[in-house]
Amino acid sequence: NRDDADESGRARSLTQRLVDSIQREKQWVSEHAYVHHWPSEDRKALVETNNGSFWLGFYSEPSEAPLHVAGFIERAKRGDYNGTQVYSLIQNTDGLPEQFSAGSRASGLPERGGVIDPASHDRDEPTDTIEPEDTRSTIRHMYRVVSAAKMSSGESATSFVVVTKSSGLEKLNGETTPFAAVLDQEKSLATIDLIGRSSTYAMHPKTKDVQGAFRMRDHPYPAIYIRRVTIWSKEKLEDGHTWDTTRKATDQAEPWEAERGLGPLPDEFK
Repeated sequence: NRDDADESGRARSLTQRLVDSIQREKQWVSEHAYVHHWPSEDRKALVETNNGSFWLGFYSEPSEAPLHVAGFIERAKRGDYNGTQVYSLIQNTDGLPEQFSAGSRASGLPERGGVIDPASHDRDEPTDTIEPEDTRSTIRHMYRVVSAAKMSSGESATSFVVVTKSSGLEKLNGETTPFAAVLDQEKSLATIDLIGRSSTYAMHPKTKDVQGAFRMRDHPYPAIYIRRVTIWSKEKLEDGHTWDTTRKATDQAEPWEAERGLGPLPDEFK
């Protein structure tokens, strides 16, 4: 039957066009597949916390995030990050780490510009912002990528976020500017994993059953803070640090760490 033959031919034609379309789509995806770019290790930062240390490499090329990098390096050399706090730890419902934010002024260190009561932290503190740069649309938030913290007023010029989720955080892609990544050297990855799994006010036996625990559920307890951040080029400490760097890369505590213990508790937890 001629009509049957025509129908069969049209069906084969539609099928072939569908197959061709799928093949073209697969080829396009293959040609445009995302390949993550890790930063150079020639210039880097050593971030020392009371929970271990980690190294950062920078996305500092003109087509990446040079202004974010320059701002971070300037603040590190001034000592602005020394004595700042890991402000929040985000974990999923199974308790697995997703991200932590750092660079906020530390509670319990008013002499370094911090607050006495952790509950008085402002989620938008500090308030200075910076314009997005190219990596906001070109670098995805893979595990160990570091980006500017997102605030309601824009991207923070000081606070930063470290991705600790092993599969990355897709929800942050295009939302904020990656400017660095934790380097896979020494014990850096073990440190960010340790910080990412640390207890919070909502988890710690001393605080979890207190009424205020929900309000402070993402704050680390005991407190996690940055001892010091130093900038290095080709394995040598760079010039220009304006603070005492003699304790760099050691277990020595900074003077302001003395007798801090577990850090302060809001009145309702005492």
